[in-house]
Amino acid sequence: MATTNLSSTAGVSPTTLSGPAPSPETIVDATIEEYRSDPIDVLNLSDAEGELKYLRMLQSSYERTVRDLASHFAAMPKKEEIHLFEIGAYLGVVSVSLRKLGFKVTATDLPEFVNNPRLQRRYAGFGIELVAVNLRHYTLPFPDHHFDAVVMCEVLEHLNFNPLPVLYEINRVLKPGGLLYLALPNLVCLRNRVAMLRGKSMLAPIKEYFFQLDRNANMLVGIHWREYTTAEVRLMLERLGFSVTRQFFFDLSNPVNDRFLLTAAKKILYGAVPSFRPNQVTFAVKASRPQFDFHFCDANSFIDSSRRS
Repeated sequence: MATTNLSSTAGVSPTTLSGPAPSPETIVDATIEEYRSDPIDVLNLSDAEGELKYLRMLQSSYERTVRDLASHFAAMPKKEEIHLFEIGAYLGVVSVSLRKLGFKVTATDLPEFVNNPRLQRRYAGFGIELVAVNLRHYTLPFPDHHFDAVVMCEVLEHLNFNPLPVLYEINRVLKPGGLLYLALPNLVCLRNRVAMLRGKSMLAPIKEYFFQLDRNANMLVGIHWREYTTAEVRLMLERLGFSVTRQFFFDLSNPVNDRFLLTAAKKILYGAVPSFRPNQVTFAVKASRPQFDFHFCDANSFIDSSRRS
């Protein structure tokens, strides 16, 4: 029986080897398992085990992202000619999995993560360009019309500043008709609605504020500063030159790990009210490049003084 190797060296796509192309689920599972034998410990906190648990917790989300993108570009046979850009790539599960499927991939995350030499070697080993970017500076170091798709999963809610210039910059680097794949929590999920009805906060607990400033905690950007509804996401994107083609809700939890009654209750509730689900995805394509004269100053931005008006 022919087998497919799910490891890779720089510039080599495993799908070009013998055997049928593996499924996105198989690729993601194998990619996560590689962190067991080759851990990263991105902040040098001796937390490699915690990172692996985090990746396993989000595995279903990673699988959905890779599956969605593979399906979106299924009709295009030359995957190596499709240039994908992942923002907030972190340890690289999605970027590496997409690279294994044959796509050309560029990835970015905070300098605090990207400067880790083990992480750099991880990306370089798969021929993925890794670039350090802090989104609060509102600049992506790429030319206009550079990417076929931008992937931004579980990032928007972590921005503690106005996200509009970031989304506008994404529009700039996308090719006309290029795809923005955006995944994030759903502000009006059932959990948040129940919390509000009980008089409880649905925002990040105060203890996370302390964790974020603890040099020994792996919580550098873990806080959800602002979540959004699907209508708010649509409004932002359409004003910024995108055409929203699809939006849907999903649940990160794994039914295998849930008890029977909980799984049954979710099926009923989520079936009746899809917006009860805790997460959302938006597909949007670049339809135009509207002109905005954003006003930047010390009070509303972190950008370089030369760009302030």
